[in-house]
Amino acid sequence: MIPLDPISKNMLVAKGLTTTREGINRFGLPGIAVESNEELKNLDVDGIEYLMILSDRDNASQAAAYTLAARMDETNRKGRVYIPKAQNWPEAVRNDFEGEAL
Repeated sequence: MIPLDPISKNMLVAKGLTTTREGINRFGLPGIAVESNEELKNLDVDGIEYLMILSDRDNASQAAAYTLAARMDETNRKGRVYIPKAQNWPEAVRNDFEGEAL
C-alpha cells in the first residue's frame, strides 16, 4: 500500500501509481495505490468512511474490488466500485466511466 495522500474520511484506491494519480486528478479525492489484487481486497480501511475503488475490467480486478466494497459495507461504510469503459483506467480517465456518482 502506498498512500499518496494522508488517510481521510473520503478516499480512492486503485492498482498502480499511474492509475491512482489519474484518479486523484480526475475525481479530486486523496488516493492510495496498491500493487496487486490481493493487496486491494485486503486493504486496511481504518479511518475511511467512503472509498472510491477504481477497478480494471478484468475479472480478477473486479473480484478484488467488490470484496473490498463488501467489507466496507459490512461495517456501515461505503465502498463503491467504478469500472472504466476501456480495459483500464489510464486508457479511460479522460472519458466516461461506469459507476455511481459521488
